[in-house]
This record gives sequence, structure tokens and C-alpha cells, in this order.
Amino acid sequence: MDTTRQTGDAQSTSRMQPTAKSRIALIVALSIVAGLIAAAVLVAVPLSPPNENSLTGVVLLGFGLGSTLLALLSARFSD
Repeated sequence: MDTTRQTGDAQSTSRMQPTAKSRIALIVALSIVAGLIAAAVLVAVPLSPPNENSLTGVVLLGFGLGSTLLALLSARFSD
């Protein structure tokens, strides 16, 4: 009877939700992809004149948005 309980306990612990530490890879990947998408969208939208300085600034702004997303999500969903 004790063997059955131990087997049942081992099965129930393997079905637990992933820990916060295991989610950090997903959070980092999501923020990198979001930064790349934001940079591409901001370059494609003609908000400023298409010269080198403004395009570089817009790309850096997109990557900054991705970094901000990384900071917010990692503070919220990880240890």
C-alpha cells in the first residue's frame, strides 16, 4: 500500500506547472522577437525623413522597447 502512494505522489509532482526559472528563456526569446518586430515596423512606417540618423534612432528605439519588455516580463513572471 505504501508503494502505491509513493508512485502516485511521484506522478502528481511531475504534472506540476513549470517554475518561474524555466520561463525565463521564453521571456527572453519573446522580448528579442518583439524588439526586432518593433524595429522593423518603426522603420517601415514613414514617421521621419529617411536618412541614416533617423533610421538608426528608430531602430534603437525598437530595440529599447524590446529591452523594456524584457525588464517588465522578467520582473513579473520570474524570481
